[in-house]
Amino acid sequence: MKRDRLAHDSVQSNEKSARQKSDDVSASSSSAASTGSDNYDVFLSFSGQDTRKTFADHLYNDLFDASIRVFRDNNELREGEKIGTNLLQAIKNSKISIPILSQNYASSKWCLQELVEMTSASKAGTLFCPYFIMLNRPCAKPNRELWRAFSCLSRKYPEDVEKWKVALQEVASLKGWESEKTADGKVLSELKKAFQLDVTEHLVGIDNAVESILRLLDDNPSAIQIVGIYEMEGIGKTTLAKVVHNKLSDQFQHHSFIADIRESSRRDGIFNLQSQLIRDLKEKDQASTKDEGISLLGSRFKRKKVLILLDDVDDIEQIRALIGKYDWFEMGSRIIITTRSRSVLDDVGVN
Repeated sequence: MKRDRLAHDSVQSNEKSARQKSDDVSASSSSAASTGSDNYDVFLSFSGQDTRKTFADHLYNDLFDASIRVFRDNNELREGEKIGTNLLQAIKNSKISIPILSQNYASSKWCLQELVEMTSASKAGTLFCPYFIMLNRPCAKPNRELWRAFSCLSRKYPEDVEKWKVALQEVASLKGWESEKTADGKVLSELKKAFQLDVTEHLVGIDNAVESILRLLDDNPSAIQIVGIYEMEGIGKTTLAKVVHNKLSDQFQHHSFIADIRESSRRDGIFNLQSQLIRDLKEKDQASTKDEGISLLGSRFKRKKVLILLDDVDDIEQIRALIGKYDWFEMGSRIIITTRSRSVLDDVGVN
């Protein structure tokens, strides 16, 4: 059995549905590995002995149904000492890490290794949201059951005791969520915060411009609306577009911010930006060339209502490669383009 295998076999009463979900996620994970992309929305860490067929499985499936990309590692039969590279990248690149702390969580060396990595990733900006399941948790110190399980394991691996202990104490000091039921709404709420684009606080004189753009975007709610923001460098086009994005993002299940397209396309090529857009919009397949990217975007996203922000466009071909003729997406989609050149917007006929 491969050490870093991703197990996606959902346990559900409807076995056919479960098999379909498993196939979809396996394909997505394989694609991510092959393209070097291990960007997930959520990383789940849990003791299968306690929660695989209960809380962890329900939470995973609810998030999957909400089109949230989840890394769930079910393989508890590994050999070896070090956490796998694929698993490590999934933790680092996820927007939220969720350890599900249960009675036997600290009896798993692998769970504790994941916990160490998750607490480390949280210091670099990953949201860290522990669940406490089946535990009567004293404040600011590990639960008695957790500590007992940890003590037994620590005797076998004395060299790892200190870092595991620090991670356990850190997670125990957090408020976390205490629940016996799926609470995916909490995760969704945290994800919305994670998807907010970073903007300067206390912006002055931007409100009227934001309201004007929102009115343009809302002019025909059932249509695909595209708004362009153009001016010379340095007047805050990107900031303005980010504020609008943040105000609208919770209305869209699928959204993407493609930053600094002018420089990025020259440095890395437009194909890499297509790949980012495809990943952001939760498509499990990936393309290997620009033409494949156009074909994939044009054929797979007609049923997706999207919010897309294309930042600093300077060539009509960049727009065509990323959003085509605007009929790639479902009605009600919103697209914002910032550029230094009005002629780019005139060429594609945006507002």
